[in-house]
Amino acid sequence: ARALPGRRDGDIAPYRHYARPRAPGALHTRNIRTQYSHGRSVCRCARANARGGSPPRLRTMVFLGRMPPMKIYPAIDLRKGRCVRLRQGKAEAETVYGESPVEQALVWEKGGADFLHIVDLDGAFEGHPVHTSLFREFANTLQIPFEVGGGLRTDADVATVLEAGARRVILGSRAVSDPDAVRKLVAEHGAERIVVGIDARDGLVQVAGWTETTSVRALDLAKTLVAAGVRNIIYTDTATDGMLQGPNLRAVTELARCVPEAWIVASGGIHAPSDIEALAALRLPNLDGAIIGKALYEHPETLSAYLHAAKSAGAHT
Repeated sequence: ARALPGRRDGDIAPYRHYARPRAPGALHTRNIRTQYSHGRSVCRCARANARGGSPPRLRTMVFLGRMPPMKIYPAIDLRKGRCVRLRQGKAEAETVYGESPVEQALVWEKGGADFLHIVDLDGAFEGHPVHTSLFREFANTLQIPFEVGGGLRTDADVATVLEAGARRVILGSRAVSDPDAVRKLVAEHGAERIVVGIDARDGLVQVAGWTETTSVRALDLAKTLVAAGVRNIIYTDTATDGMLQGPNLRAVTELARCVPEAWIVASGGIHAPSDIEALAALRLPNLDGAIIGKALYEHPETLSAYLHAAKSAGAHT
């Protein structure tokens, strides 16, 4: 079989054919990955089929070899210009890990990370981006891409952060209140640049920096957003975030199986490389990777171990 670029930057994998999934859940077969066509897609055959601002069209890629390894996304949370972590998302439970977020980003980059997850906590609490100048500094300093979330409540906010150098943006509260706006942003910027973060506790979506719990079920929201063209979802179990007790494997599994058309990144609770192995053992073909926060700051030297676990997990799928 020929080799074509995979969905993620740098991924190469053999393929046999493309086919539309017959029904939800059709991607539960081992060694199946999804590919999406849009104007900016890395897949040449998909790019040829793109149609202007239309939502990405789903293709199923069947791999004859091993699946790409999971990605590890080190997290950098910004508050008052510093690198911090909040316990359970509470502003009063703050731990400062560094005065220079850019220097911290360089540490993760030099340690082997190839994508960073950045959260503007002040933006999340205030409802608009606060650290735009820092985003530009990240873009001018780093050789690896990064994504940004926190306070992106308007189209102008999204455009500002993308122009500042973010590879992609993460929508949270707005995705809950206005799915149609998300649809328009996907059409304008491309599905690969618009990510939705679903933060949930006990299956219910939380917004406004986890300060408000809605009556919306995470699974229902995911279905709505995928119908709107979203193809990348970050799922955070807020009950486990920052607790270092392991990820909510059941919740991750339910979400991934609920929307097999979308790539899922797990967040919350990861405390050891064994958690990455546990996620890989779920054998979810649309599980893209995991975000790691507090565990890395408490033990920075373990980044290589997480990366090794992710790579080994891909080698054994």
